[in-house]
Amino acid sequence: MKLPAAPVRARGDDGLLPLINIVFLLMIFFTLLGAVSAPAPFELDPLDARQMPPAGAARQTLAIAADGRLGLDGEVFGLDTLPVYVTRWQRLHPDEALAIHADAAADADHVLQVLMQVDVAGVEKVELLLADRLAPP
Repeated sequence: MKLPAAPVRARGDDGLLPLINIVFLLMIFFTLLGAVSAPAPFELDPLDARQMPPAGAARQTLAIAADGRLGLDGEVFGLDTLPVYVTRWQRLHPDEALAIHADAAADADHVLQVLMQVDVAGVEKVELLLADRLAPP
Protein backbone atom coordinates (compact mmCIF):
# COMPACT_ATOMS: atom_id res chain seq x y z
CA MET A 1 0.00 0.00 0.00
CA LYS A 2 1.29 3.31 -0.97
CA LEU A 3 0.70 6.29 1.38
CA PRO A 4 0.20 9.73 -0.02
CA ALA A 5 3.15 12.09 0.40
CA ALA A 6 2.90 14.68 3.14
CA PRO A 7 1.79 18.03 1.87
CA VAL A 8 4.61 20.55 1.47
CA ARG A 9 4.09 23.56 3.72
CA ALA A 10 5.29 27.00 2.89
CA ARG A 11 7.87 28.09 5.48
CA GLY A 12 7.05 31.79 5.26
CA ASP A 13 6.38 33.12 8.78
CA ASP A 14 6.91 30.06 10.95
CA GLY A 15 10.48 30.96 11.98
CA LEU A 16 9.63 34.57 12.63
CA LEU A 17 7.04 34.04 15.35
CA PRO A 18 9.50 32.93 18.11
CA LEU A 19 11.71 35.95 17.36
CA ILE A 20 8.78 38.33 17.73
CA ASN A 21 7.86 36.70 21.05
CA ILE A 22 11.41 37.14 22.38
CA VAL A 23 11.51 40.80 21.33
CA PHE A 24 8.22 41.53 23.09
CA LEU A 25 9.36 39.71 26.23
CA LEU A 26 12.56 41.77 26.28
CA MET A 27 10.56 44.99 25.85
CA ILE A 28 8.32 44.06 28.78
CA PHE A 29 11.34 43.10 30.92
CA PHE A 30 13.19 46.38 30.37
CA THR A 31 10.01 48.41 30.81
CA LEU A 32 9.41 46.83 34.21
CA LEU A 33 13.07 47.14 35.15
CA GLY A 34 13.02 50.86 34.45
CA ALA A 35 9.87 51.36 36.50
CA VAL A 36 11.28 49.52 39.53
CA SER A 37 14.19 51.92 40.08
CA ALA A 38 13.66 54.35 42.94
CA PRO A 39 13.03 57.98 42.01
CA ALA A 40 15.38 60.70 43.24
CA PRO A 41 14.34 62.19 46.61
CA PHE A 42 14.54 65.72 45.21
CA GLU A 43 15.12 67.53 41.93
CA LEU A 44 18.75 68.27 40.96
CA ASP A 45 19.86 70.79 38.40
CA PRO A 46 22.58 69.39 36.15
CA LEU A 47 25.91 71.19 35.99
CA ASP A 48 26.10 73.70 33.17
CA ALA A 49 29.40 73.38 31.33
CA ARG A 50 29.26 77.07 30.35
CA GLN A 51 29.71 78.02 34.03
CA MET A 52 32.92 76.00 34.36
CA PRO A 53 36.34 77.52 33.68
CA PRO A 54 38.09 76.39 30.50
CA ALA A 55 39.93 73.08 30.83
CA GLY A 56 43.32 74.66 30.21
CA ALA A 57 42.84 77.54 32.65
CA ALA A 58 45.29 77.62 35.53
CA ARG A 59 43.56 77.36 38.91
CA GLN A 60 44.87 78.46 42.25
CA THR A 61 44.51 75.74 44.85
CA LEU A 62 45.11 75.68 48.57
CA ALA A 63 47.12 72.49 49.08
CA ILE A 64 46.97 70.54 52.34
CA ALA A 65 49.86 68.10 52.73
CA ALA A 66 49.73 64.93 54.82
CA ASP A 67 52.09 66.46 57.41
CA GLY A 68 49.85 69.54 57.88
CA ARG A 69 51.70 72.04 55.69
CA LEU A 70 49.61 74.39 53.59
CA GLY A 71 50.49 75.93 50.25
CA LEU A 72 48.95 78.69 48.16
CA ASP A 73 50.41 80.80 45.34
CA GLY A 74 53.69 78.89 45.56
CA GLU A 75 54.21 79.71 49.24
CA VAL A 76 54.28 77.20 52.10
CA PHE A 77 52.84 78.22 55.48
CA GLY A 78 51.06 76.91 58.55
CA LEU A 79 47.52 77.03 59.86
CA ASP A 80 48.24 80.11 62.00
CA THR A 81 48.96 82.31 58.94
CA LEU A 82 46.24 80.83 56.71
CA PRO A 83 43.76 83.74 57.12
CA VAL A 84 46.36 86.22 55.79
CA TYR A 85 46.97 84.18 52.62
CA VAL A 86 43.29 83.39 52.05
CA THR A 87 42.25 87.02 52.51
CA ARG A 88 44.89 88.12 49.99
CA TRP A 89 43.76 85.39 47.57
CA GLN A 90 40.12 86.44 47.92
CA ARG A 91 41.01 90.07 47.22
CA LEU A 92 42.74 89.02 43.98
CA HIS A 93 40.03 86.51 42.92
CA PRO A 94 36.68 87.83 44.25
CA ASP A 95 34.36 85.75 42.05
CA GLU A 96 36.27 82.44 42.00
CA ALA A 97 35.83 79.40 44.20
CA LEU A 98 38.85 78.46 46.30
CA ALA A 99 39.88 74.92 45.42
CA ILE A 100 41.22 73.08 48.47
CA HIS A 101 43.30 70.09 47.44
CA ALA A 102 43.84 67.76 50.38
CA ASP A 103 46.22 64.81 50.42
CA ALA A 104 44.46 61.48 51.02
CA ALA A 105 46.69 60.90 54.06
CA ALA A 106 45.87 64.32 55.57
CA ASP A 107 44.21 64.25 58.98
CA ALA A 108 40.47 64.91 58.70
CA ASP A 109 40.52 67.16 61.78
CA HIS A 110 43.24 69.29 60.18
CA VAL A 111 41.24 69.58 56.95
CA LEU A 112 38.21 70.63 59.02
CA GLN A 113 40.27 73.28 60.81
CA VAL A 114 41.44 74.62 57.44
CA LEU A 115 37.83 74.76 56.21
CA MET A 116 36.77 76.65 59.33
CA GLN A 117 39.63 79.15 58.94
CA VAL A 118 38.67 79.68 55.28
CA ASP A 119 35.08 80.30 56.39
CA VAL A 120 36.23 82.79 59.04
CA ALA A 121 38.26 84.60 56.36
CA GLY A 122 34.99 85.12 54.46
CA VAL A 123 35.42 82.82 51.46
CA GLU A 124 31.96 81.83 50.25
CA LYS A 125 32.79 79.43 47.40
CA VAL A 126 34.95 76.40 48.18
CA GLU A 127 35.71 73.23 46.20
CA LEU A 128 37.17 70.37 48.24
CA LEU A 129 39.30 67.95 46.22
CA LEU A 130 41.07 64.81 47.44
CA ALA A 131 44.22 63.34 45.94
CA ASP A 132 46.28 60.22 46.43
CA ARG A 133 49.49 62.20 46.85
CA LEU A 134 50.27 65.86 46.46
CA ALA A 135 53.44 67.18 44.95
CA PRO A 136 55.25 69.59 47.28
CA PRO A 137 53.75 73.10 46.89
